[in-house]
Amino acid sequence: MKSLVYKKSIIVRLSIALSGIVLLGMSTMLISYWLSERAENDSLAINVAGSLRVQTMRMGLVALQETPNTAEWVSALGKLEATWAHSVFTPFLYSKPNVSDLYQAAFTNWQDQLLPSLRERQQSKQKPSLAQIQAQLDRQITLLDVMVNSIQKDAEQKVRSFRIVQIVALFATLLVSALVMYLLRVNVGQPLNQLTAMAQRIAQGDFNHKIYSPNDDELGVLANTFNLMSHSIANNYDSIEQQVNEKTQALQQSNNALQFLYDTAKFIIEYNPQGINYDEIISRLSTTTGLGDIELCLMTTEGSRPYLQIKPASEIDKSLCAKQNCSKRISSRGLIEITQGVAIYRFQLVRNERDYGLIVCRVPEHALLSVWQEQLIQSTVDQLAIGMSLKTDEDQSCRLAILQERNAIARELHDSLAQALSYLKIQVTRLNRAIGSEDKETMYDVAGELREGLNNAYRQLCNGQVILWGF
Repeated sequence: MKSLVYKKSIIVRLSIALSGIVLLGMSTMLISYWLSERAENDSLAINVAGSLRVQTMRMGLVALQETPNTAEWVSALGKLEATWAHSVFTPFLYSKPNVSDLYQAAFTNWQDQLLPSLRERQQSKQKPSLAQIQAQLDRQITLLDVMVNSIQKDAEQKVRSFRIVQIVALFATLLVSALVMYLLRVNVGQPLNQLTAMAQRIAQGDFNHKIYSPNDDELGVLANTFNLMSHSIANNYDSIEQQVNEKTQALQQSNNALQFLYDTAKFIIEYNPQGINYDEIISRLSTTTGLGDIELCLMTTEGSRPYLQIKPASEIDKSLCAKQNCSKRISSRGLIEITQGVAIYRFQLVRNERDYGLIVCRVPEHALLSVWQEQLIQSTVDQLAIGMSLKTDEDQSCRLAILQERNAIARELHDSLAQALSYLKIQVTRLNRAIGSEDKETMYDVAGELREGLNNAYRQLCNGQVILWGF
């Protein structure tokens, strides 16, 4: 993967700042080490130089003794010579001219002035006076004091330099740290706070917030990436929201369509003495589909004009379908023709090869029916066709039941009349016999029976006709 190179990389700047702090610390430590290395033998040099004063005074005391003591003299002289030749003075002789000059002056005064006088006093060849030796000792001690003071001042100067270096390093470190903290706050802290705030806004659904970052570094690129991401999320969110709205609308349409089909089936299935409420169905179909120009035309199989026309809006001309010969309509479903910018849809009500009519829908040419509208209208047409077919079958069943009932009544009437006629025939036979025997009593009785039998037969005939005409 190709690495990204930035003109003002935060990592590079932080690396430089940290390198500066590390370099400053290392420089401070090196300088401190160098100063401490130089001042390491200063205390020893002061002590050794101080011991020169003590040993010189001892040499003077040995030389001024009344009884010379050669061994003590030689021992003291050897120690003093060894002290003068101590290696602690070597750095001062080569690097400190002022200390070197004082050392050479004291050493020369010792070699040329004081030591010969002390030897003469020790050997008693020429005994300098006590005042002369005291003067020379004072001069030598003075020279040694000046040298010790010079070495002490040099040591103090090194300590002051060390302190100055420490103070400068401290302030430099504080300054660099403050500068680094400021740069971190400006170049890292503030952009990170902006990125955090934007992330929180995105989490809350606010995708319109933008970050302005003039820096050409990693955080600047990250800010631009956040802006692009927010814009992309906003577009996707809008797209998803639009899709959700479309799906919700489609689901609502499907729900309304199912509810309408359920109610339509309920209207058709439920018994209604007045028949199917076509006005309610067509009105709800118009409301559900959002179509205003829709009408139902019902007709018989033999008819060419609709015997019933229903439209949801009364202000629209209801004679459009009636003016046409519907028997010449095209039998295919869906879009039939486009006339004068109007698309005409016709959906036939057909069930078991029997035509009950059609639903006509007219829409503008630029706003044709959608798939779900066609499917809903076709489902409504199928339900109406089923309902009308069931109604026709129910009417036929009722007529068949009436015919059967009439036949039964006719058979019962026939049987009752036959019985009445047989009874009358028997009475006629009795009447003939009574006439032959001139039995008047029997004749009167038979005449009454005939009269009553005829009345009963006539009454049964009238009742039977009433019942038959009632069916």
